[in-house]
Amino acid sequence: MSSVRIRTRTTRRGQRRYMVAYRLGGRYGQDRSAGTFHKLTHARQRMQKVQELIARGHHDQIEELTNPAANGTVPEPAGTWTGLHQQWLDGTHNLKPSTRDTYRRHGRSLARAIGDQDPTRFDWQECRDLVTQLVQRGLAPRTVKAYIDTFKLVLDYTGVDPNPARDRRVKLPHRPAKQPNIPTPRRSETTSHHTSCLPSTPSKPPGSG
Repeated sequence: MSSVRIRTRTTRRGQRRYMVAYRLGGRYGQDRSAGTFHKLTHARQRMQKVQELIARGHHDQIEELTNPAANGTVPEPAGTWTGLHQQWLDGTHNLKPSTRDTYRRHGRSLARAIGDQDPTRFDWQECRDLVTQLVQRGLAPRTVKAYIDTFKLVLDYTGVDPNPARDRRVKLPHRPAKQPNIPTPRRSETTSHHTSCLPSTPSKPPGSG
């Protein structure tokens, strides 16, 4: 009987890595790797995918999961914003095409601000600095909020807890309040003048009609 499991190893720097191992053909089969991940959440997702492929008998497709170069693509490093954002998009299946395109644009714009930093290591001060960068680029408050909302969702997906982008000390720019349309004195006088110039409706004489 085939099996899939997650193995945990620790690097020399004390960082944990999670490898998805699977075996075809029962206890005497050879262990194979379906990928190694920085986050346990991602390893569990890969394990679930491998289990589905084994159940359908699509054993040849398992190797394609760990060989993205076979279809002409090269993945971003797991710890970069672009890589994490793409993993979040790939793992979120309830998005409309238009919404997915919007999130993709958010991701590209945030990538210019974050660069090659690992956002899963951000603290609230770095999230605050990210907001500052977006504001300094001249983005509207509602646009800054939309970008940071996307950033929050990606960190939630990667299992960062607590999420520093949700810290109360990370302040977003306020949208300017809509000013009421108060007529100026000149406009008031003009309106009053036009009103007084309107012909009055003649009253009917008593007993007419």
